[in-house]
Amino acid sequence: MLTGSGKVAAVAGPVLLALGAAAHWPELMALGVGCLLALAASLWWLLRRPELIATREITPPRVREGERAVAVLSLANAGAHRSPPMLATERVGGRRVGVRLPSLPRGASTTVTYDLPTDRRGLHLVGPLTMARSDPLRLVLVARDHGTRSVLAVHPRVHEVEPVPTGRARDMDGPTSLASPQGGIAFHSLREYVPGDDLRLIHWRSTARTGQLMVRHNVVPNEPRMMVVLDTSASPYTRESFEDAVRVAASLCVAACAAGFPLRFATTGGVSALCER
Repeated sequence: MLTGSGKVAAVAGPVLLALGAAAHWPELMALGVGCLLALAASLWWLLRRPELIATREITPPRVREGERAVAVLSLANAGAHRSPPMLATERVGGRRVGVRLPSLPRGASTTVTYDLPTDRRGLHLVGPLTMARSDPLRLVLVARDHGTRSVLAVHPRVHEVEPVPTGRARDMDGPTSLASPQGGIAFHSLREYVPGDDLRLIHWRSTARTGQLMVRHNVVPNEPRMMVVLDTSASPYTRESFEDAVRVAASLCVAACAAGFPLRFATTGGVSALCER
């Protein structure tokens, strides 16, 4: 690909040759020949393509907004000649990050680190890495994609808040229901004996009154559960206010999980997640 200077040389060469020939002006013809020779030399310079092996690793792969994430690029020159210094471009989501790559002797390797932008929440696709090289006159530019794609996860910024109380049950053991798991210590009701029940749970007074074996139905008490709902519809928000709502919801969820509170998170768009102790 021709640079701006290369396009000027490509146009100026034939024009100067034509003007020089028409005006019988050898100096103009010499300038035109010089432009074309410079362009040809630049193309010849770039015929030798460096053989660089590039691998990328993101550290850490998951961060919060504003935290530092670094890409570690390992380069190895597998060619027979020294590689030229190059300017690489890394795509991160919809943005580009410039990376300067040093010249490497044959068989040498090096590591280059550079920061990745983390000011936007989301899953950002990193790559491919585009390595560009040019001739000494900067007339021609050749770009080539290297490396695989990676994913950088940027979580919402979380504020330190106290977890929202989930309430207290009047019963010391907590509320119970038929859906509660059996085998606990909280009494829920009496029921008829079925083979396999623990004989120690037989309630003899009820058995004598009904004439059938009755046992105590003990269950694991229900625990109060915190629920955080995030409205994901577009109408109530601007872009920034929606990000604020996401940060608030994330802060409440992190605080509840850190305090050991059972949590259910849901959105109006149908996403649902549980955090159990």
